[in-house]
Amino acid sequence: MRTSNKEEKNDNTSIPSKDNSKNVHRSPRKAFSLSIMILDNLEKFINHEYDQETFITSVNKRSQGMTSKEKLFFASKFNFVGYFNALLEISTQNQNLFYQGLHIISTFIKFPSTKKLKLYTENNISVLNEIFHSCPAENCSDCLAIISDLIEYNYAYFEFFYQNGFIERIQKIPPSGYGVVIIREMYKNSPETQNEFINLIPYFETSNDVNVRKEIIATLHFLSINGESDEIKQFSLNNFLEQFYNLQDNKTHEQYIETWKFICDIPAENVTIPLDYAKIIIKLIEETELDKEDLDLQKSQQDFISAASNCLRHLHDAWEGEIDEQVCTLMKKYYGSSNFNCNVSTFNCFIAYLHFEEWFDEQIAEDIKNYCESSEVAYACFPIILSAFHKLQSDELFELIQDLIPIAEIHMQDDDEKIKNIAELFYNEASQI
Repeated sequence: MRTSNKEEKNDNTSIPSKDNSKNVHRSPRKAFSLSIMILDNLEKFINHEYDQETFITSVNKRSQGMTSKEKLFFASKFNFVGYFNALLEISTQNQNLFYQGLHIISTFIKFPSTKKLKLYTENNISVLNEIFHSCPAENCSDCLAIISDLIEYNYAYFEFFYQNGFIERIQKIPPSGYGVVIIREMYKNSPETQNEFINLIPYFETSNDVNVRKEIIATLHFLSINGESDEIKQFSLNNFLEQFYNLQDNKTHEQYIETWKFICDIPAENVTIPLDYAKIIIKLIEETELDKEDLDLQKSQQDFISAASNCLRHLHDAWEGEIDEQVCTLMKKYYGSSNFNCNVSTFNCFIAYLHFEEWFDEQIAEDIKNYCESSEVAYACFPIILSAFHKLQSDELFELIQDLIPIAEIHMQDDDEKIKNIAELFYNEASQI
């Protein structure tokens, strides 16, 4: 198997852990003090000074209520090597407790920590391989979580697992989201494996697990763009489209977001989208009320709305002339200056609806002028405004374009060449309208 020398870190390959608990009412100081207490007990556990079952049970229970920040803090202090060695001692006495303990590593291994890197020695990698091939099927996901993090750190380590029957083993256990992530890394770093092991995709598709489905979509997305052959690219696109019309059965925001990213990379003329699917997207946006207390949740909700809006924009041919007013009212709710944190990606959605006269008004025009003071937003905005004007030829858009000419002159002095070029193009065309 050919191995790429380039080690890549892809943020999209990680599997988000959805934290449904409300932590806003718990004192952060108290929460972190509990974590510190557990870390103190960890050293006692490693030194055989603390009851093994009590420690493992309490950490598993405590981790379920942790916020992402607490988990990050815990992982940064966690003695992965000492804990793993202590677990190996337990494995000879109590297999069930050992696998409960392994789940703790899989919970925190996803978070950045210099301490976990010390775990990745040749001996431990060999031990991990033995665990993977011998563990009960229901515990394989925890082992795959660790292997996934290991090869994301250094893909070269995957060669050992590959040579020792990884592909055969993974097809004998229940499909896991982490398993799909590992296969995607293999496709990415060893492209020649795509043709040989493309049959793994249908195997993983037998699962209804939301994380598995999410990672399959991300993998098909990757292959449709980076497939080693046209056949692989077409297979990935066709495979995705076969599932597309059942997407209303999805239950998680993460799964929808991955789907919409994929859709937006498919040329609109290559896929026919039913009007009902646009209505599903609108319904999902309408049901999302931004949480004013939990900022982490609010950020997640904004990401969801942005992805949904981008998809609606990409698929406008499916609903234009049918539900324009409903879409524009909904977009105005979220993308008006007082309702949404407008950044470059969200602005692309916001400005796109200038194509529909019923949305555009003086307040929107004022918002656009203010937003365009940002060079990055102006970069996204200028071409779309010109496109909207060519379509509508409205007096309101003409006035807006004239008001933006002085702002474009400022951005023409920008150090960033791409922003400077866009500003010049806008200025030259706007001046001749």
